[in-house]
Parts: sequence; structure tokens; C-alpha cells
Amino acid sequence: MVSDLYGQLAEADLSQLQVNRAEATHASLFVAGWRPAIGWICAAALAYQFVFMPIALWLTAWQGIDFATPPSLDSHIWELMFGMLGMGALRSLEKLKGIAGR
Repeated sequence: MVSDLYGQLAEADLSQLQVNRAEATHASLFVAGWRPAIGWICAAALAYQFVFMPIALWLTAWQGIDFATPPSLDSHIWELMFGMLGMGALRSLEKLKGIAGR
């Protein structure tokens, strides 16, 4: 039973690799570039919220500079990131079960 699960997971991984390879080599930027674009946007937003903004606020407070607090992002960026990861996983599951068109 466990070996069947590992076999299904390995097949799903191989299927996803084939999809990724096909998307990456596609001539259209809208097909080949959507994952990296959204990934970089999420990474930039997370870096801004949890790295750059706290350091900037600390540095300005440490230097005694009166600095207006920049706008902050809320937890919705996490929802977007996890939603994207979940949709990718569901698409892989559909392909594994043969539900989705190729």
C-alpha cells in the first residue's frame, strides 16, 4: 500500500516535470513566464514586508530620523502564495488521475 503511494507520487512528479518543461519552452511569454512572474512578485512582497521594511524602520529609529511608516502588507500575501501552490498541486493531481485534458 505504501509502495503504491510512492509510485503514484513519483508518477505525479514526473508528470509535473513534463508540464513544467513544456511551459518553460513555450514561445509565448504568457505561458512560459507566468509562474516566475508571480513567484518573484510574491518573493518581493515577502522580502519587503519581513526584511526590508523592518530593517528600514529600525535604522531610521536608531539614527533618530523622523520617518513616516511605509505601508505594510497584511496576511493576504501568504494566502496568495499558498493558493498558488495549492492550485499547482491540484493540477498535478488532475493530470495524475487523468481527469484533465493534456
